[in-house]
Amino acid sequence: MAKESQPMPQTNLDHVRAFSDKCIDACLKWILAPRDNGDPPPLLYHFTDLDGLVGILNSRALRLSLVTALNDCSEIDHGIELADEFINKRLGRRRGDFLDRVRPYIQDPNLVGGDVLEFAIYVTSFCGQVDQSRHWLHYGQSGKGAALGFDPAHLPLPGRSHLERAEYGRGRQETLIAGLLAQVEDLRAKESSDPADFDLLDRIAGSTLGRFLRFLVAAFKTENFKMEGEWRLISYEPVKNNIPRSDGTEYLSRGGLIVPYQEIKFAPNALKSVVLGYSSAMRKDDLALRMLAHAASPSVTIEKSTVPVRG
Repeated sequence: MAKESQPMPQTNLDHVRAFSDKCIDACLKWILAPRDNGDPPPLLYHFTDLDGLVGILNSRALRLSLVTALNDCSEIDHGIELADEFINKRLGRRRGDFLDRVRPYIQDPNLVGGDVLEFAIYVTSFCGQVDQSRHWLHYGQSGKGAALGFDPAHLPLPGRSHLERAEYGRGRQETLIAGLLAQVEDLRAKESSDPADFDLLDRIAGSTLGRFLRFLVAAFKTENFKMEGEWRLISYEPVKNNIPRSDGTEYLSRGGLIVPYQEIKFAPNALKSVVLGYSSAMRKDDLALRMLAHAASPSVTIEKSTVPVRG
């Protein structure tokens, strides 16, 4: 049975805060460290509907949505289930060690209670190919939408953002999970085992791992989707007492959910191509489209997809 949420004790607060800061710093460094993702393709395509196309071109901005507020959170669930399986395999018959003690907080970081620092994770997705029917069927409104081709070398990457290829392989995913666990497990092993601090430090370590696991697995997908070749622009926002650190968060409703989002502006030279779906009502020489697209990027090309997908 999961533990009840408990108020945070006042024991040795300076020590506790220092430990919490070290855990957060170690997790952030691990997640944001450069990885051998390989070079992205020359263009990364963002598929959208007509409203999305107009919004992106009008604002010259990409919208990143809170990953836990999307209609399908199965990818996050997949990552957390994988982490739990990995921990269970690591534990074997050993009970009472660090991972066993913090496991409930990894599964539900909010069990720690008190005023904790959370991280809102925002994502937007790209595909490396524009000529695949599966992309148009699932992401391009069954051929009625559009795909915007961006030069990855000029995509905006402000301070808390990074571009990452989706991780599909289970082995690679487990390696990344193991690395994150090791960051906090090593720090916890160096800390005091004083009974006055013991449980509290475990709770902080477990909660931090739980929150950052959700950050890490924002780039995980099952191998069933490997053919998509997806890349993700991922950003994070510290949230304290339910209030984001910056004032750049907006909200919309979609599919019965409230979806927080942030916009990242891109330079005109980032947008290289607009590809209309095969079933789009517009022609590639449509004057309104040309006016809108060239206002966003004077050098943009406009094409019509030859992939015969009909809605």
